[in-house]
Amino acid sequence: MSPYRPPGTPVFPTWKATLPIPRYTTNIVWQLGMSDLKLQVVSHQTQAGLPYQHLHAQIVTPTGILTPAALKSLAIPTGMIWSQGVVIEGKLPLWAAGYLVHACHTAAWVATFDPRLGNDRPQSGGAVVVATHSPHVAEGDVLLLTIPDAVL
Repeated sequence: MSPYRPPGTPVFPTWKATLPIPRYTTNIVWQLGMSDLKLQVVSHQTQAGLPYQHLHAQIVTPTGILTPAALKSLAIPTGMIWSQGVVIEGKLPLWAAGYLVHACHTAAWVATFDPRLGNDRPQSGGAVVVATHSPHVAEGDVLLLTIPDAVL
């Protein structure tokens, strides 16, 4: 087998592939616009009144699949308030959520949203703190909140 691999061919052996590889270019836009991943930042507060930045992520590809190559073009949105916490919310692959947690590590704290941890109110859930630089929250704390109407 030749070491040369034509562009667009999979890196892994095709006999291990079970899904077709999408053939489109990925461009990430952090705020408004059409791309593979739409991210929207909204200032909000928890049910206890703790202010934070709500980072809503939505995959907008025709197939609903985000490729790892998308990470190469990510950039932090301007205007983030790093003295507050960040809650990451949306349907994402684990590796993409992990990247966003790392990208937001300079915030006071970072949490990921889980709708199963909320109450009976619509759009409610809990945000699990996964990283913190703040004495006000600790890793593993669950912050009750509702998803801001602006991201729905």
